Amino acid sequence: MKLLVVSDSHHDIRYLARALKQFAGKVDLVAHLGDGVDDLWPAAEAIGLRLPRTESVRGNGDDCDPGLWPRRLIGSAERPILMLHGHNEGAGEGVGRIVDAGVASGAKLVLFGHTHKIFMEEYRGLLALNPGSISRPRDRRRPSFAIVDAPDDPELAIDVHFYEVGSGIGRVSEIYPL
Repeated sequence: MKLLVVSDSHHDIRYLARALKQFAGKVDLVAHLGDGVDDLWPAAEAIGLRLPRTESVRGNGDDCDPGLWPRRLIGSAERPILMLHGHNEGAGEGVGRIVDAGVASGAKLVLFGHTHKIFMEEYRGLLALNPGSISRPRDRRRPSFAIVDAPDDPELAIDVHFYEVGSGIGRVSEIYPL
């Protein structure tokens, strides 16, 4: 499964639209990790794009559909992926509770947002990844997102590329964990 992973758009669709324009047609799923989940459709509409499958989780700044869950398990049985925003798990104080949630769910990859900072580390056989913020970065000069290729076969590596959006879209790192 190939994913475009975004978080924390906070109703600013400028950079989200640019990421969608370049990558939405090349992925199986667009994952929004909260705080602006309602931004996907206006961003796609602004550029005349039909979105691929989308999955979202509620962030602490979302006042959208009250039925939107704070956590969602996606992926395959062989490689489950847990999506969450991170505010309920204390993302600002570290990733311990995020990793615990991932391990408890049986996930091999946990995607989270909330901190507005790019992050990726492996803990206890689980990859924890934050794409940063697509509109309000705290750790970089530019908004960011990630493209994650997580094949169903757990023997194959997860391929992660982080991107920044500024005057163009540029890859900032290329990592092949797990």
